[in-house]
Amino acid sequence: VDAAGGSYSYQWQRPLEVLTDPDMWTDSFERLFALAHPVRGAILRRLLQSSAQVSVFIEEELVTSTSTAYHHLSALSQAGWIKKSGSGTYEIAPTRIIPLLTIISASEDH
Repeated sequence: VDAAGGSYSYQWQRPLEVLTDPDMWTDSFERLFALAHPVRGAILRRLLQSSAQVSVFIEEELVTSTSTAYHHLSALSQAGWIKKSGSGTYEIAPTRIIPLLTIISASEDH
């Protein structure tokens, strides 16, 4: 997959016991909960194109204010979906790009 300024591939196998562990479900649902907001989805779609600073999200009308941007970026960051560089630029964590796209693909109406 070519996204967020790079090329990514992913292969991961997990035993059923791990995938059905209650702690795994708790952690996974916390990460999924962070995705369950339209503004956060818009931010992630934007970050798939390239990294960006808060001002870009406001300029592109993804958020209405700096405080709104930081609220949603904080939720995505705490859940491990994005990371912030020292220069204040946000990007999708490289290890989360393929899982994010997999979630989007798996939620299609089949």
